[in-house]
Amino acid sequence: MMKKLIIHNSSDAEYLSAYSSYSDIKNALFLLQGELEYRQVPLPEALMVIGNRHGGRLASFFQKLSEELSKKEGFSLQELWKKTAGFALKDCPLSAEQKEEFGDLGIYFTESDKETRRNSLE
Repeated sequence: MMKKLIIHNSSDAEYLSAYSSYSDIKNALFLLQGELEYRQVPLPEALMVIGNRHGGRLASFFQKLSEELSKKEGFSLQELWKKTAGFALKDCPLSAEQKEEFGDLGIYFTESDKETRRNSLE
């Protein structure tokens, strides 16, 4: 899924900013996958660890998502991911399509099969 995030900005500064955002997303998802697979921590804890460790633009996204999941208010991970992504990526230089694709990534973390989740994110 992340391979589809293609940069469509015209100026060099916008391109570099969008590329940096893309790299941040890719690195954060790689770290999250590692937390879930190798440390085998619960998703809310893994999200908070990534939010605290990452420190980039996405730190607040992961921290907020962790808090929302911990509340257990009956929303699905996919709903919370999409909602939180909408706020976190508001000022991000990615295109609207790329932001929407990132918002849709939450579905892949609902997969119980590690291999399916790993293949979906690659």
